[in-house]
Amino acid sequence: MSDTVTEDDSVTIHAPDLSLQKKLGPGKSLGSILTPPIIDKTEKVIAEFEPEIVKEILAEFSELEAIASKLMPDTVATDELHILVQKGFAIKSKAGLCNYSLASSLARFMHLFCESLLNKPLSLKDTNTIKCFVSILKIIFDRKIVGDGGDSGNVIVQEAQRMIALHSTPDLAHDRVQS
Repeated sequence: MSDTVTEDDSVTIHAPDLSLQKKLGPGKSLGSILTPPIIDKTEKVIAEFEPEIVKEILAEFSELEAIASKLMPDTVATDELHILVQKGFAIKSKAGLCNYSLASSLARFMHLFCESLLNKPLSLKDTNTIKCFVSILKIIFDRKIVGDGGDSGNVIVQEAQRMIALHSTPDLAHDRVQS
């Protein structure tokens, strides 16, 4: 098989480079390296650093709140939105490590929502939605709501998905809500 295959609809399919497999060497798999004892040890290390990670996240909120409060309708706030996109992604990752699944999902949605607004004039609804994302995330961490938040968490996530879908372009909305 060649390295690339072009489909009739101009989609190019690249053969996997197998770089990780090459680094592992012949006869080894990721499963032979990430054994249950290694995973247990990793989880213990993460648990040990969890309070510090949560403290880092909480420290981010003063900046997030300041940025969100500066957002004004009928303006293009690309620099501020880039910061919110980056911080949303960082919070998503850190929250996921610390079993704040609901916060991780909402931070992801905040990230996607802000990304969908880049280089566009903001509406009052946009600015209020961003402020709500920041406020809800802060409440989750202040109240130490770990896990998915149960039924209430599901409602919040569904509403966030709906907001993303409303603000995304039609071709991206479906992909974003599904992932």
